[in-house]
Amino acid sequence: MKLYRYVGRRFIWSLLKAQLIIIGIILLFDTVDLLQQFKGIAGTAAVLGLAAVRLPAIVSQTFPLVVLIASLWTFLALARSSELVISRAAGVSGLKLITLPLLLSFSLGVFAFSAMNPIVSATKQRESQLRQSLGSNVETKLSLSGQNIWLRQSSESGQMVLQASRAEQDGSALHNVRMFDFDAQGRIVSRTEADVAVLQKGAWQLTDARRWQFLGSPSPEKEQFADLAVPTNLTSSQLLNSFAAPETIPFWQLRPYIARIEDSGFSGVRHRLYFQTELARPLVFVAMTLIGAAFSMRPVRFGNTSLLVLSAILAGFSFYFVLDVATSFGAARQVPVLVASWAPPLAAMMLALALLLHFEDG
Repeated sequence: MKLYRYVGRRFIWSLLKAQLIIIGIILLFDTVDLLQQFKGIAGTAAVLGLAAVRLPAIVSQTFPLVVLIASLWTFLALARSSELVISRAAGVSGLKLITLPLLLSFSLGVFAFSAMNPIVSATKQRESQLRQSLGSNVETKLSLSGQNIWLRQSSESGQMVLQASRAEQDGSALHNVRMFDFDAQGRIVSRTEADVAVLQKGAWQLTDARRWQFLGSPSPEKEQFADLAVPTNLTSSQLLNSFAAPETIPFWQLRPYIARIEDSGFSGVRHRLYFQTELARPLVFVAMTLIGAAFSMRPVRFGNTSLLVLSAILAGFSFYFVLDVATSFGAARQVPVLVASWAPPLAAMMLALALLLHFEDG
């Protein structure tokens, strides 16, 4: 047990050092990029505040890379000091040595989605507010309230607010629609109602519409339209993407939010995919630990250490690429959500474990 605890302490220390180095590098580049982006718009203190708010998201995004580097760092150091050779001579296999680092990686993955994710969500929302205050145009046009869908868009008068009871999954139509048109001073200009509003290029197409004109009319009268086109600059893809990004919603609130989206008639695939991907994060961390161990636990006398380290980093980035491609396929509904989120880490774990067993037998 002392040997396992020793390896575990080395792994934790490597994690801390790797995380600090990665944070320092990314924070430096991120701050420089923000200073360039808001040059002449905001002061240095405001930009530094924005960079600090973005830090938890940076930490969350770099966790898997940090785990890979920590695994390489730990086992390369053990190999260089011949501690791996001594432990193997004492009858302790490499698979037993990585037991505690694997448990630590899995625990870190659980912490990432259960505790770190709500912090990242809060800072993402704060980042959006700060960007708006600094002059960046960040706006969510669509929201859910009770059983209704609320949508805001620009209009010829000023702003138009749309209310609907439900929508088609692809965002191409709204049902039981009410449109409230406001002028630049916030006064209501008109109200329009229709059973269905179909989104076409450049306009909402309303069938059997009713309109009441308020501004400039002491007693509004109802106007009937068999067909009415209401101009809009929205597309169905913009409409679907105008929901709150899944990254801005705390993990523990995602499932109720997904239920509200789907009850409204929209597709919640993007949010369900993010939910499952977050659940699979512990396996991603375990896969990264196995990849690092597989390429660094060979005795130093075999040579090619630099090549193995480079191979491990390339394998880690290849895993990232496969994970990104699978996520894209899942978001496009080409593969089931569960397959897109769970298959890549499981496959990476199996391949890394097979490679580790191959080196152990060798």
